[in-house]
Amino acid sequence: MILNQINNVWLSLGSNLNCPINQINIAINKLKYLPYTKVIKYSSYYESIPLNNYNQPNYINLVVTLNTMLSLDSLFNFIKIIEYSQGRQYNCLRWSSRIIDIDILLFGNYVLNTSKLTIPHYDILNREFVVYPMIELDDSIKLPTGLVIKNSIKLLSKKRILLLKKYSN
Repeated sequence: MILNQINNVWLSLGSNLNCPINQINIAINKLKYLPYTKVIKYSSYYESIPLNNYNQPNYINLVVTLNTMLSLDSLFNFIKIIEYSQGRQYNCLRWSSRIIDIDILLFGNYVLNTSKLTIPHYDILNREFVVYPMIELDDSIKLPTGLVIKNSIKLLSKKRILLLKKYSN
């Protein structure tokens, strides 16, 4: 469905399988071709330790901002198509290795909590690989509640993340 307004959207992309940087770049290119959507910018690449320290390769992560007239449900469905097209496996082990993972962090000022989707992302402030790239793109970004994301840095250790590649776009 198409909305009659443009929403600013923040996405987190991550991969730790099959040439992760390449997988992220493929996903960004696919996002560029979504209807009624424009990729605005994306952060540098960050390397992060897997959540819960599962025995798996480190992740490569970045954050993308885009503007879209797609509804939240339509964008979510397109994201699932992109993940599936790149070989994403949806298994029952949470935080397992994956070829590509795309999470919607923010969708305009929407607040939503369903079994399928939580906006803002339920763990946005606790993930270094989300917070640091977001601040890199906009150090004044706020949650719909008005909380400035930059203020959450004090609660993070920065022990699980490393700036991998500075990227200008």
